[in-house]
Formats: sequence, C-alpha cells, structure tokens
Amino acid sequence: MQLQLFEIPKVEPTDFIPRFASANPLDPNNVDQVIEMLLEDGEMLFGKRVDPAPYSFDGIYFSSNVPIMKYREEEQKIVFRLSSDARNDNSKIVWQLAHECVHLLTPARLWTSMFEEGLACWFQMRWAKLCPQLFPEHKCNPEKCFANKRFLEAYTIVEELLKQDPDAIKKLRSLQPVISKFTPKLLVTELPQIDVPTAKLLCSRFAQKQRD
Repeated sequence: MQLQLFEIPKVEPTDFIPRFASANPLDPNNVDQVIEMLLEDGEMLFGKRVDPAPYSFDGIYFSSNVPIMKYREEEQKIVFRLSSDARNDNSKIVWQLAHECVHLLTPARLWTSMFEEGLACWFQMRWAKLCPQLFPEHKCNPEKCFANKRFLEAYTIVEELLKQDPDAIKKLRSLQPVISKFTPKLLVTELPQIDVPTAKLLCSRFAQKQRD
C-alpha cells in the first residue's frame, strides 16, 4: 500500500502569533515558538540572523523594570529579561519580545547603535499593528508608546528610511550583518537618501538618556 503524502501548510508568523497570544497566557514554558516566529518575520524583512556562537539562546525571565537582552558570560547563554509587570500580560510580553528579537537577530555584544534601537522600535510597532486584539489603540501611536525621546527619535528616522526603501536593511546587512557595526560611510554609499549628519547619528552609540 502506497502512502499518500500531504504537504503541511506553512504557518505564517502574522497568522500564528495573534491567534496563539490571544488564546494562551504566555510564560517561559511556551514562549519559544512565539520568539522563533518573530525571528522568522525579522529574517524575512531584514535578512538572515547572525549566529551568536559560542552563545546560545536560553529563553526569558521576568525581573526589574527595563527589558533587555543579557549575555550570561560563564554559561555562554543569551536570555531576554522582560519587565516584572509584563508577567501575565501578553500585550507587554509580545511588545517587549518584538524589540529584543531584533537584537537577537543581529547581536552586537558590547553596545547598540541608534540604528539598531530604531529598528527594534519599528518592529515593535509593526507587531502592535498586527495584533490589534492584544494592543490598545494608543500602542499604534509612537509618540505615546515611546515616552523616552531617544527611542522616539531613533524610531522616527528608521521609519522614514523604510518608507523610502523597504529593503534598505537587507541591502546594508548583505555587506555588514551586524547593524550596530554599520558605518556612516556604508550608509551614505548604499543609501543616497541619507545625509552625512543622519548617517553619523544612526551609527552612534545609543544612550537612553533623553535630550533636553
């Protein structure tokens, strides 16, 4: 008897994440597939992820007020530290995961640039719009959800860049895979719509301190 083989349809991140996060409380035990789907979406938009070897990703935990991607040097593990108030709040979990997944896609180790943080904020906004059942309307307003002006500044520049050239990140990462290692010369050479001052700002080290 010959077996009939059926092709299993591919599940798109934009279909899976809103449905899964609407039906299941997210926690460290079930969030891996959401993270993988976010990374898959990021690869589609921005290019292939960078292998963080010898480090490997080891999940999430909740602590403190500030979400961050952390390197555990002794264990050679990467973890996402999400804010304590995100526990039992799927909206905050997806919001914070989307941001940190950009950092995992293109790990920089020592520090991140304005460009990378702006792209991480742009990716958050993308997923807020894709999951209206999880996010209140104000989450689609960057001026309200990025209270820190540095994040808003970085987001605004990157959003305008991607409006003009949706493939800009792929183009740049084909030459330099790590976003925080982009140079002003690379930006102005490959993206003529960017002037030198903006290129220097995007390649500068990101600091959360707000400007006056």
